[in-house]
Amino acid sequence: MILFDFEATGLADQWQMARGGQASREACESGWCLHVKPAPQSGIGSRQVPSDWTGFGKLTFRARAAADTSVEVRVPAGEGRAAYWRRVDLRGGSWQTVRLPLGWLRRAEGPAPSWSTVKAVSFTFRDATEVWLDDVAVSAGSPFLSPEAVATVTGGHVTLGRYAAVISAVPSLDASALASRLDAVAEAVLADIPFLGAPAAPVPLVVFPDEPSYRDGVVRIGAAFAARADSPGHDGHTIEGIATSSWDAAQGFARPVYTHEFVHALLTATSTLPNSGEWLQEGLASWYQLRFHPQPSFADGLRRHLDRPLPLSRLCDGAHVQAQYYGETWTVIGTMLEEPSWTGTLPRVFEAAARTGSTSLVSLGVDLAALDRDRRGWAARRFGW
Repeated sequence: MILFDFEATGLADQWQMARGGQASREACESGWCLHVKPAPQSGIGSRQVPSDWTGFGKLTFRARAAADTSVEVRVPAGEGRAAYWRRVDLRGGSWQTVRLPLGWLRRAEGPAPSWSTVKAVSFTFRDATEVWLDDVAVSAGSPFLSPEAVATVTGGHVTLGRYAAVISAVPSLDASALASRLDAVAEAVLADIPFLGAPAAPVPLVVFPDEPSYRDGVVRIGAAFAARADSPGHDGHTIEGIATSSWDAAQGFARPVYTHEFVHALLTATSTLPNSGEWLQEGLASWYQLRFHPQPSFADGLRRHLDRPLPLSRLCDGAHVQAQYYGETWTVIGTMLEEPSWTGTLPRVFEAAARTGSTSLVSLGVDLAALDRDRRGWAARRFGW
């Protein structure tokens, strides 16, 4: 489906420049095209496109640049600044066709986007290099990244469950058993938080053969999104909705980190929740990790933490939470899932995150003193303190 071919007049009714620069409709080799003379960091965006892209799999356009340059292709979709985007490098000189599988576009920072609420297509220019654009189009398919597409980057065989997809080349890994376990985790999450809904595609967990291949694999996944990803410093990492870890023969397919990272990836697939390591993501991942992998020493360690806890105004401010406080986030999640007076809070947090990109309970106006009192009481009853 051609969205814009610039053959018709009325450019100002279809596209708008922002932050400087000029754009004009111009005769090109194959008809008419869009000629952009940008200012650095300026952009041009369409005014109207079909809103539901769940039936599209690829965005294409033709481009010519006066010199080598990079542009950011963005698809605003959802509340506020929510968007998918990808950096595209253009060679100077002749026309080239750019084909972007939608599943390999990244989520922009802030509110998470949705392919069912697309608002526009836009281009942001990193410098003042002149660019010509033509034949902006979408083609049929799925915008959701398939496990098979992930495997082309990471290597490994795909084993599908109902909700999970295990990707691995480890011969001794019982991938079917792991997929079944992760399906059970997904069922528990969706039963506890039914407004999430089932994922549109199986949620991938990549199990690399060893730690070096895992750390290198995360970097390769980042490169597939045209992004620079640092080698992870922990034994599990979720990047753009892809859960990753490494094989540990001593723990086998029941390694707890597999569950933890899978929950992060599931939340990315089923919600508008950012994955920035804040209290809600880490609390939910820890909640289901401990539910499926109980740790006998957890209660004693948690009690010591609650004797001198991190104030909830800091723990639940929407910022990144250090791993040492994951147990405390677990108490907040448990209280919100099991205490009747708090069960209405989680939907409010998810809704606020969709609008603002933040899970801050401070901004939401939650009574943190009451929450602190109730989570302590909930934990004491649970563990018989």
